[in-house]
Amino acid sequence: MRVAVEISTPVHATESESKVKKALECIFPSVQFFPDGNVFKGKSEEIKSLERFRELLKSQKIRDTANTILKNSLFGGELEVHLNKQAAYMGKVNFSEDSPLGPITVRLSCEDMETLITYLSSTTSEM
Repeated sequence: MRVAVEISTPVHATESESKVKKALECIFPSVQFFPDGNVFKGKSEEIKSLERFRELLKSQKIRDTANTILKNSLFGGELEVHLNKQAAYMGKVNFSEDSPLGPITVRLSCEDMETLITYLSSTTSEM
């Protein structure tokens, strides 16, 4: 299954660009990130780019919460969630829209969003 993955986060003047990039790479290590003005952006069309994110949901034991958040973030065949940048830097997934440094915005879309959500937030290994 092809999935469109778009990830972005602002970089404030008080932040280290290398630390912001590290935060992104801790959650999405196979995505190439690049600066675009005062924002880091990354894109992928491969499901494998979400593997670390999926593993973290499992290891942190937040799959049920993630399932609810992902389903509630689904609008018209696309979903958008926000992750805490500071937690990401520590290799943790924390869904949060309110972040003093601005969130990491993750947008996902594919032909079968229900299957993608189930894959990310369940024990199934099939996609």
